[in-house]
Amino acid sequence: VPTLAVISAFAEAKTLIKQRIFTFTGEDESNIFLFPSGMAAIFSAFKLISSLKPGLKTVQFGFPYTDTLKIQQRFSSANGGDGALHFLPKGDQDDLSRLEEILRREPIAGLLCEIPGNPLLNTPDWKRLNELANQYNFPLIVDDTVGTFANLALSPAPDMLLSSLTKFFSGSGDVMAGSMVLSSSSRFYTELKASLEASYDDLLWCQDAIILEHNSSDFLDRMGRINRNAETLCDYLHQHPAVERIYYPKYETPNNYASLVRQNVSYGGLFSMLLKEAELNAPKFYDRIRLSKGPSLGTNFTLLCPYTLLAHYDELQFASSCGVSPFLIRVSVGLEEPDDLVASFKDALS
Repeated sequence: VPTLAVISAFAEAKTLIKQRIFTFTGEDESNIFLFPSGMAAIFSAFKLISSLKPGLKTVQFGFPYTDTLKIQQRFSSANGGDGALHFLPKGDQDDLSRLEEILRREPIAGLLCEIPGNPLLNTPDWKRLNELANQYNFPLIVDDTVGTFANLALSPAPDMLLSSLTKFFSGSGDVMAGSMVLSSSSRFYTELKASLEASYDDLLWCQDAIILEHNSSDFLDRMGRINRNAETLCDYLHQHPAVERIYYPKYETPNNYASLVRQNVSYGGLFSMLLKEAELNAPKFYDRIRLSKGPSLGTNFTLLCPYTLLAHYDELQFASSCGVSPFLIRVSVGLEEPDDLVASFKDALS
């Protein structure tokens, strides 16, 4: 049985995590909710907007991490469920026009997007999304896991800001957690807060909170180094003759991204790459490169994965139709020396 001192330490860890999130979001701790994973936070947000506006479809704007889409497809109550959402995978100006067409003919429960997207690293036109949300009265839900609290300063704030604290916030890759931040300036705030408080259970394991608080104590410093490493590496790869395309906020919708960052433009630690003659060369490159490989991101060490094969193995044609190549390699940049990272990629590309 935990002693009072141990229980107090668990509670203090969660308080410190919330205070750390407050320094980036400016929202009071009472508007910050912790979850056992980022996807748990996303599922909770989906349930909230579905209960706020029952029977209406959600909109997924931009190609998201796979489970974010699956949740909306499998748990929607609109039109009998299963697949009842509007999916606009490109998240570009054409999709904004399609969104306006949808909104003119039917109300929606809410719109979900990632800033920037995973794995294509594009950023939607946030100003226009806010204009449409105000005009048609629907909540905006943003997943900033890839952009991170440290880099992004979304204004106006989304109605709900979701983050996987498992990733860059922790860095060590040894704990899972997620967060939801409600915007006190949201016109849906009172309803969302009441609904969440009625249904919320703090299921973040107490010892996980202890580890997460410890890991995140140097979050801002680590992200600064990761930002610089990733930009150095991407600038090198962007010019490499063997590379077809680098998906990175500096090159994908850069103006949209730059309008949402803090004072110094930092592009985050994630990018994806597509090699020339990718079907032939991607497997050779992936086998050759001497860096860690695995399906997560945001670790303090650089981590690569064949993203589409892992996330969409049974639906490669669908992913391709959304602009996601089956030969895409996703890279999460860590804290290694930048010259060493460039040398590792140079060797594998040779």
